[in-house]
Amino acid sequence: MDEYRDISQLQQEAAMVKPLESKIWELREQLRHYEREVISLKVAYGKECTDIEQLEGRSLANYFYQVIGRLDDKLDKERQEAYAARVKYDAAAQELAAVENEISRYEEEFHSLRDCEKLFVIEHGKVAEQGTHTELIHKKGIYFKLYTLQYQALKNAGVGE
Repeated sequence: MDEYRDISQLQQEAAMVKPLESKIWELREQLRHYEREVISLKVAYGKECTDIEQLEGRSLANYFYQVIGRLDDKLDKERQEAYAARVKYDAAAQELAAVENEISRYEEEFHSLRDCEKLFVIEHGKVAEQGTHTELIHKKGIYFKLYTLQYQALKNAGVGE
């Protein structure tokens, strides 16, 4: 990361973090929906294919429809249903792939912003510490000391109570 990025650019990037997190969460919800739908439609398609196999093979259903003279009609109907099930499955699978791609794109953008909330402690013109607020507090270094002094001064002045 370029440590000397413009502060306004960092502020703009920081403002984008929460909306991106929300969008990724929303897309993950859509992903779960499409995953369930794809599974359901794949099962339905499998059942339709099994029906066709039974009608084409040596089965009671095959024999029954041959006897009543409706085997060709029933096979046509089952093939149409299998085709319709496959079309629905393919459409849901495409939607699932599109959501997965969109999540990847947003996550990539989100990860490019992760350093925008990083704080830098400058001492004698050099970066002495860097990290998020939480990371720097846990380090108990210069930032921690400055933060603690400021907090105590504000508390003593009656601010923030």
